[in-house]
Order: sequence, then C-alpha cells, then structure tokens
Amino acid sequence: MSLIGALHTGQSGLSASQAAIQVTGNNISNAGDADYARETVQTSPAPGQQLKPGMFVGSGVDLTSIQRQVDEALLGRLRSSVSDNQAASTTQQWLKQVQSVFDALGTDNLQTSMSDFFSSWSGLANKPQDAGQRQIVLQDGDTLAKKFGSQIQQLNALSSEVTTQVGFQAEAADTLASQVATLNGQIVVAEGGTGGAANALRDQRDATLKQLSQLMNITTVQQPNGAIDV
Repeated sequence: MSLIGALHTGQSGLSASQAAIQVTGNNISNAGDADYARETVQTSPAPGQQLKPGMFVGSGVDLTSIQRQVDEALLGRLRSSVSDNQAASTTQQWLKQVQSVFDALGTDNLQTSMSDFFSSWSGLANKPQDAGQRQIVLQDGDTLAKKFGSQIQQLNALSSEVTTQVGFQAEAADTLASQVATLNGQIVVAEGGTGGAANALRDQRDATLKQLSQLMNITTVQQPNGAIDV
C-alpha cells in the first residue's frame, strides 16, 4: 500500500469518528426535546485494496448512514393512545358542564322542582276545594316550567359551543394535515430515493402527526419514497 493509501485509510477513520462525535453531541443537545428521535451512526468496512492476486488490505471505513432510533409500530400505538386520551378528556369536560346544568346533587334542581310540583298536586287531590292549595300548584307548575326553560337554554348554549369548537378543531386538523403534506414533499426531495433519511424533517413530521392525533384518531402508512399516507 502506498503512503497516500495509508493516509486515506487513516482519514476515513477520522472522518467516521468525527461524524459519530457530532451525532452524539446532537443527541445530547436535543435530549430534552420530546419530539427528537435519537440518532446512531452506521459504518461499514471500505472495499479492500488488492495488493496482488489473492491478497487484499483494508482501506478504512465508510460512513453508511445516520439512522433515527424509532419504532414505527410503537409510534402508531402512541398516537392511538393520545387520541383515546384526548377523546376521554374532552368527553369528561363536556359531561361536567352538562352535569352542572342539571345540578343533580344540588337542592334547587329539576328533580326537586318536579317533586314539589307532584306533591302539590297530591295535596290538591286531598283538598280539591282549597284555593290556597290550588295557588301552590300554580306556583310550583310555573317554577317547574321556568326550570325546564332555563335548562333548555343552557343545553342549547352548550350545543352551540360544541359546534363552534368542532369547527375550530376541524380547521386546526386541516392545517396540520397540510403541514404533513408539505413535510412529505420535502422529505421525498431531500432523500431523493437514496435510502438515506432526512432525520430533522422526519422528526418534524412525527411531531405534527402527534398534534393531529390529539384532534382525531389517525392511522399512517409508510411509502417507499419516504412519504406517509394519513
């Protein structure tokens, strides 16, 4: 092997080690970022140099790839769990507001008004000629009617608020879906069918998909060109 060949072999080792150190530093720098996927350096021996028939000598190391340590199946389950958790949280939030309208555990609720109304009717049945008892029936009936009207208004207001929130979330989902489509295009162009991975762009796309999963239940299908169908 020539002196230049020996220097080239040493240079390949230094370059691979420098890349590995840089990747390690990047991992440490982004350790606190929940949307960052840890990266590892993959190397392989460079093709050997033939000195004479049947005799080869190593020529260093090649840096083959910098890979993200991501389990796509685990990511899919994570997104599904995020969707389920957000759905349960939202349902609980609105049911609490519905519960506050009916105030089932309070003393001035619909059940109390209905009980008072039917009790006054029972009293009137026992004393049909009692003018005072008739007035109580009228008053309790009026109270019950107002209670029904008030609760209907509150439930209608909640229904309108839900409709408004659904509209806002639909717009947010459209925006996130557009971002995923844009990132898909950037990833396809950046990777260019080389088999490599545009790691930073893929991290951004996974973070966007996680946000989208908070608005709806999604499934993804990885395409050979690097894009993801949602």
